[in-house]
Amino acid sequence: MVPPPMKITVTINKVNYDVEVHAQPHEICPSEITIGGQRVPIDLQPERWLREFPRSLKIRETPHEILFDYGDDGFPNQVWIDGKPSHVEVEFQGKGNLAKKKGVGLTQIAAGNAIAAPMPGKIIAVKVKEGQEVEQGQLCVVLEAMKMENELAAPRAGKIKKVLAEQGANVDLDQVLVTLEE
Repeated sequence: MVPPPMKITVTINKVNYDVEVHAQPHEICPSEITIGGQRVPIDLQPERWLREFPRSLKIRETPHEILFDYGDDGFPNQVWIDGKPSHVEVEFQGKGNLAKKKGVGLTQIAAGNAIAAPMPGKIIAVKVKEGQEVEQGQLCVVLEAMKMENELAAPRAGKIKKVLAEQGANVDLDQVLVTLEE
């Protein structure tokens, strides 16, 4: 089942862009975004994105180098694209709740160290335990939302650090459910 796109507003140098981020099940990084109603293929090169700086991004097959500075809330506030600086703000539903979470935030999710709820719902199954080794793409949590079951998988191989989800619990958008050891 393909999750609905995440809708965010990105402001770069005071210009707002409404962006939909499309991710396929078991994908670490999205392969497509929609900006201004136009679908754009992207390649974050996930095998390198989380480990290398500057980061590489291909938009419509054109490579770009990306560097970020992060604010105290864990979200980007400055980005350099191909060496050109820009002020950036990122807004999305649930951002305030995510930024307030202690010890687990956007940077851990972005780094592949956490699984978060892609939408509000109810946990119907937790398939992992703390200390368990998991493979990339392994089923960890099943979330029921809008009368559909969403299978949430490990973003990378590793060891489960903390299981924050409980079967039967209601969860909010972007609530962290499982963390992996760094």
